[in-house]
Amino acid sequence: DVVVSAAGTTLYELSVCKTPTIGYTLADNQVENLQVFCEEGYVQSVGDIRDEFPTRSIMEKIEKLADLERRKGIQIKMGKLVDGNGTKRLADEIIKIIVTKKE
Repeated sequence: DVVVSAAGTTLYELSVCKTPTIGYTLADNQVENLQVFCEEGYVQSVGDIRDEFPTRSIMEKIEKLADLERRKGIQIKMGKLVDGNGTKRLADEIIKIIVTKKE
């Protein structure tokens, strides 16, 4: 029903699975990712855990996500973030680059 995860690209995988997430940073390259996901309402943040593991904060977030309607709302929102067409869009952009270089 809820997962606690580092804020790497795993957040996109959790979005595909529509799993409400409590995110944390464990490396500098995750900070911006977590910030954006939180600002958009996809993830609940417990911040950087490199110095201290925030057990209390995680438990508070889990309690808030115990509300089924709240989780359903997050699941719907997460499902809209990733549509499964990323590979096609990437291929289309690569083709555009190749065609432009040939011209």
